[in-house]
Amino acid sequence: MRFSYIELEGDSRSVIRKLSGKQLDRSSISAIIEDGKALPTWFEQSIFKLIPTEGNQSAHLFAKEGFASTRDMFYVEEVPELVQGVVESNWCGYIRL
Repeated sequence: MRFSYIELEGDSRSVIRKLSGKQLDRSSISAIIEDGKALPTWFEQSIFKLIPTEGNQSAHLFAKEGFASTRDMFYVEEVPELVQGVVESNWCGYIRL
């Protein structure tokens, strides 16, 4: 199975700007930025997108679960129940707009 499209979302304007930019990053997170810039080469289409902090709750929960775990985890079509609740809540908020 191969994915052809990736959409990376983040709530840090400076990180999204660095990922989207062409200039060499010399900040303390330059290694992470360079790794992030290399990701689009693996996909046919990619986008880096700034989202409000509230929209990043599910990513925060994934990260929290990952730090607490002693093994690698990959979710492709399923998500943990806690994360699913946050995603559904966010989705309902978008529908009301």
